[in-house]
Amino acid sequence: MKQILKLCLTLKSDAIFGSGASMPGGEDIALRTDTKGFPLIAGSTFKGLLRESVTDLIAWSGGDTALPTLLFGEEGRTGEDARRIIFSDLTLKDPPEDPEVCTSLRTFTQLENGVVKQGSLRVASCLHSGLVFTGLLLCSPEDSDLICQAVKGIKWAGLMRHRGFGRIQVSAAPAECTSARAAVKPAKLLRYRLKLRTPMSIPWLERSGAPGEVLNLSRTRLFLPGSAVRGMVCSRLAQKDPVWFEAHKSELLERVSFSDALPVLNGAASLPTPKGFYADKAGTRFYSVLKDGVVQPGDKRAPLGPFCTVDEGVLHTGRPSTVKAVRSARKSRDMFSVQRLEAGQELEGMICLTDAALAPTVAEAFGTYVWLGADRYAGSGLCEVEKLEAAQAPSWAALGYHPEDCIPDTLYMMAVSPLCMERDGLPCGLDEIQLAEALGVKEVTVERCATSLTESVGYNRTWGCAVPSVPMYESGSMFRLHCTPAPAAESLFRIQKEGIGLRRAEGCGQVLFWKDFEQVGSAPAGAASDMIGNTAADRLRRARCRWLLESRVPGKLSASQLGTIQAECERAIANGGSLDGLTALLSFNAEERGALHGDKFKEIQKCISQILETPLFETLTRNGNSQQLRRSDTENADSTIARLQLLCDWFDLSRKA
Repeated sequence: MKQILKLCLTLKSDAIFGSGASMPGGEDIALRTDTKGFPLIAGSTFKGLLRESVTDLIAWSGGDTALPTLLFGEEGRTGEDARRIIFSDLTLKDPPEDPEVCTSLRTFTQLENGVVKQGSLRVASCLHSGLVFTGLLLCSPEDSDLICQAVKGIKWAGLMRHRGFGRIQVSAAPAECTSARAAVKPAKLLRYRLKLRTPMSIPWLERSGAPGEVLNLSRTRLFLPGSAVRGMVCSRLAQKDPVWFEAHKSELLERVSFSDALPVLNGAASLPTPKGFYADKAGTRFYSVLKDGVVQPGDKRAPLGPFCTVDEGVLHTGRPSTVKAVRSARKSRDMFSVQRLEAGQELEGMICLTDAALAPTVAEAFGTYVWLGADRYAGSGLCEVEKLEAAQAPSWAALGYHPEDCIPDTLYMMAVSPLCMERDGLPCGLDEIQLAEALGVKEVTVERCATSLTESVGYNRTWGCAVPSVPMYESGSMFRLHCTPAPAAESLFRIQKEGIGLRRAEGCGQVLFWKDFEQVGSAPAGAASDMIGNTAADRLRRARCRWLLESRVPGKLSASQLGTIQAECERAIANGGSLDGLTALLSFNAEERGALHGDKFKEIQKCISQILETPLFETLTRNGNSQQLRRSDTENADSTIARLQLLCDWFDLSRKA
C-alpha cells in the first residue's frame, strides 16, 4: 500500500500562479481559485516542480535516471504502476474570511531600447508573501525518503521568477491518517460514502459520442461509475498482497458487484430520477405516463434533475455542482476546458459480495483517502472516506416491498443502473421470457414504459483495449409490468439483490420494484409543484419578467438620459439603498433646467417615486398582471435595493429595445 505524505508550502515572497485565463477589464494574469474565491496551487503545478527537483537530485547523486519517468509517468501513458505518485491540489492552511486580502494587483511593462515598449503593460494578480498552502501526496513507501529530500530542493515556483516573485519553502512529512471508522465485519453488502476534497472528473470514454461533448470542452459524468471503484479496489489489493489477489481475482472481477456512487442530496443518498413525468407550464399538473398512459395536450416532460430523493411520495430532485478548469496540451499548447465535480460533494455507493468473508479485506482497500477519476496524478479526485460499513440492503430498497406485503400482479420496475438483457448471445433490451423465469411466474408483459438509451463502454487495462460497447436502458428507466400470476416476495428480493442482465459486476442491472410508485405526485399541490418550477422564487422571477416586458417607460427620454438614471440607481444599490443621488438628479432635471426639459423628467420622476414607495407585490400585480404571484412570495425579497434593481432592469431593457 502507498504512503501518504503531507505537503506544506510557504511563500517567502509574493508569487504569481497563473490560471491560464484573464479577467475582462481586470488582470491579464488571473490566479487559480476554488469556488469560494480562495487561491490554490494546482497539483499539476507542484507535480512539475517536484519532477524537476527529483530529476536534479538523481543526476547529482548518480541514481537511476529512469526513476523520474517511473514515478511521474510520461505523455500518452496508460495504466498505473505501484510507484506512480499521486498529488492533490494545495490549498490555504488558514484561509481568512475575505479571499481578497490574500492578493493584490501588480503591473509590469517590457523595455525596448531602454524605454517602455508600447502596448506591453500587463496586470497580474499576485499572492502575498507569508501564505501557507498544504496538500497531500501518495507515493510508494520505498520512495518516501527520496520525495522528502526532493521537496526541500524546490525554491522557486510560479511566474515572473526573474523579477523576484515565487520564492518558496516546501516540506513533506508522513501524514497521520487516523480514522474513526470501526473495523468492518463479514457481510455481503458494504455501503461507503466519499467526500471530494478536490474536484473530480469522470470523462466519457467515447469522446466523439459523449453527451454534451463540445469541441474543446470535456464534460464529466455526474456520478462515480462502479467500474472506477472496482478498479481502485483491485489495484490497491493487488499492490498490498499480490498472492492473495491472484487467488481471489476471479471472485472480485466476476462475482462482486460494484454499484455506481450517486450524489448525496440534502444529507440523504439519492437514486436516479424516474423517467416518464410530465407537467404543464403553469406547474398545476404533475403526473407519470406510466400511471395515466396519455400525455395531455400542451404538457412537456417535467424539468426534473438527474437524481432524486423521495419523501412521502414527493420527488426532491437535484444535481451535483460542477466547475471548469482550463488546461493546455503539452505539445501543441492548445487550450481546452475540463468539467469536474466540485469539491465538497458527497457520493454514496454499494458493494455486493457473494462471500461475506471478503468484506474486511475489501474494506482495507479504502483506507482514509482514495484517488479516483481522471487527472488523479495531477491533483484531481482526492476523496475522503467518510463512511464504510456493513448494510442489510441498499438505501433505495426502502421504496420497495416488504416481506409482509401482499405482492400485486402489476409492478413498477425502475432501472437503478444501466440495464440490458441478452438473448442468444446478443443484447435484446428487456426479455419478458427471462424476466418471467426470474420472477417465477408464467408470463410477464411490459404494459407501458418510459425509457432512454445509453452506450455502456469500458476499457480493459490488462489487454490495453476497449471492451465491446453495449446499448442499455439508462438509469431511471421505468417499466410497468403485468405478471400472471402475481410473483412471490422472495423473487423480488432476490432480483433486487442480485440484479439482472449484463455486466452486473460493473454495477449494471440493478432494479427496484417500486411499491407506491402510483402515489408519486399525488402529494399536496404545493409540495409536488415545488419540483417543477413553482417555488416562491420561480413565481417572483416570472412576475418580474412579465412586468418588465409589459410595462412601458413613461416620457420621451433618450437612451443616454435613461442610462444616466440607471447609473444613479446602480450607485444607490452599491451604497446600500441610499437615494440621495437619485433624488438630486431627478429634482435637478425636473425643476432647474427649464419647463420643456423638466416636463420630460416629471413623469418619470413620479413613476420612480411610486415604484420605490410601493410594496413590490403591488407593483408587480398592478393591472391584473401575474395572478399566480402570492404576497408571501415577496415578503423576504422586498426591499429598497430590490425595487432599485427592478428599475435598473427596466431601464436597461427599454434602452436595448
